[in-house]
Amino acid sequence: MQDVKPEKIPHTAALLPPIPDESLDQVLMNEFKQLNRLANEAAAQKMLRVRPQLTAVGSAMSVLGLKNYTLLHAGPPFKDTKSLPKTIQSSIVLSAIYEGWANNELEVLALLERGLIELKPAQDFRCVTPLAATISPKTSLLCVKDAKSTLPACFAPLASGPGADIRFGTNNPGVLSTLTLRDTLLTRAMMAVLKMPIELFDFALLGLQGGDELHSSTTAATQALGQEIHTRLKQSSFALDQTLVVEELIKSNPGFFLTPWMAACKLMLTSIEAIPFCSFITRLGGNGQSMGLSTSQAPMQWLCQASTAPKGTRFVHAHPTVAIEAAVGDSCVIDAMGFGGQLINASPTVMQSLQPFCPQDYATRSKKIMAMDHDHFNGSILGPTEVAKDMKETKVRCGLDVLRIVELHCNPLINIAMLANDGVSGLLGRGVYELDPVLSAQAATQLHTPDPSHL
Repeated sequence: MQDVKPEKIPHTAALLPPIPDESLDQVLMNEFKQLNRLANEAAAQKMLRVRPQLTAVGSAMSVLGLKNYTLLHAGPPFKDTKSLPKTIQSSIVLSAIYEGWANNELEVLALLERGLIELKPAQDFRCVTPLAATISPKTSLLCVKDAKSTLPACFAPLASGPGADIRFGTNNPGVLSTLTLRDTLLTRAMMAVLKMPIELFDFALLGLQGGDELHSSTTAATQALGQEIHTRLKQSSFALDQTLVVEELIKSNPGFFLTPWMAACKLMLTSIEAIPFCSFITRLGGNGQSMGLSTSQAPMQWLCQASTAPKGTRFVHAHPTVAIEAAVGDSCVIDAMGFGGQLINASPTVMQSLQPFCPQDYATRSKKIMAMDHDHFNGSILGPTEVAKDMKETKVRCGLDVLRIVELHCNPLINIAMLANDGVSGLLGRGVYELDPVLSAQAATQLHTPDPSHL
């Protein structure tokens, strides 16, 4: 892991005019506000300069140095590893069997009980993982780098095709076949495709134009990326019969674009780590027990709060009565970057399913709590013709600001899928989660008591 060095923000005490009638506290508050404004402006400009490229694919062992008997999970560290969420536990069991550490569930649970399987947050490794998916050493990870700087890469698992999926937190043994296919055929295909980088903004733009909000819906972006993969595979020496299989796998998975986009959003957020007095969120994720976040000023410190379940409508085929797991997944970084829950009305499909569960001001929250427009995307959210007029004021914004959240009592929304909490029934439907204001209050308090070395 690369050390994160704090950036220096000019100290402004000498610039502040003396105000005899003000208390010392007020003077200090004014100084803090000035430092915060400068820090946020610097951070926003850094984020706007990042241009994420999908550049490579490799195993977690090779690109992260992930060791045997170590698994990465979404969100912050677990507060209690003796009572893990059933969704996460199911993924741990299947990952351990897949790696050959055990032969069955009982053996895996015994390893866990003895503390022989180490669980670590993926985001601590500049990595993000969707929903309840665990990352093991053999997991194929996509590598996303900045085309304009030497910013260290960020990573996310390569998505698989249809069928049983480890991210849904189910104990279905069919997941093992899916993992094998991902880490063999799909990985070889992506190696052939990535002889040249893929500009992820190009496909994000096409997704927005096609009615995606780039979290709950990535259908249009996936179709565009699938076409690019098709073109590149045809131009490569990759076997034709295997090319056809890969193309069908991508066509059958409308969320294929999700994980590279997660890594892209993680990259943009990590570009602003360690800026003193900056109040932007840089990490956000849930582990099924807690929701956690970090701010730019303290990028390696998780602030956590017990999480609740997202709300939404169950799919027709979903189990009708099983309880919903508390919010789980690192895809929250997408919403922290201004997409997903901050952009619900950019996607007619998502809006139709989630609007009944959103607060009345859902369409205007982004403008209140995010610092500035992301001009690379604005002017491109056209959507289907019949809704384009209603979406003309929709804009992508960046810089999710905990101070604005607290001051305006306006919590960000996160579009995150609902999973069954039994570790068996899997995906239940689309969901929306409102960030607990206690978390933002913790972060705001932390900002007002900064490390003296930053002054």
